[in-house]
Amino acid sequence: MLNFEPNFPQAKANALENEEKITYEQKIKEAQLKVKELVKELDTLNFSDNLEMLNWCMNMQEVDLPDLKVPQEEIVKKFSEHGITPGMNVGRKDLKNDEDAYAKYIIGQAIFGIQKKGYVDQVIDLQIDKWKKEFNK
Repeated sequence: MLNFEPNFPQAKANALENEEKITYEQKIKEAQLKVKELVKELDTLNFSDNLEMLNWCMNMQEVDLPDLKVPQEEIVKKFSEHGITPGMNVGRKDLKNDEDAYAKYIIGQAIFGIQKKGYVDQVIDLQIDKWKKEFNK
């Protein structure tokens, strides 16, 4: 006798897999739009305001998904035009006492991550929180 009953567990698994794929694709699409917005913000970002730059880095860190297309060179170039370079202030011993140098160190680390990997490392938020606490921001 032939069994015409559908394979419900497999059908359910396939439906869940398709739903997860659609959800992930939607997340990528939304994150890609956010990256585009953040890159556009660089045209008006106040590069003399450390807090504004740190907040930009934090927002960029929040869109960390593997399949994003991040214009790494464009971002690095824009920051470099304003004197902020990848890895800036690495090795400075007085960072904890110098609000500006410490902020630029954090920003430099974020830009380094973008340059090398296409994303801002997850630890940046901890460094930014520490900077804000240390300098009452």
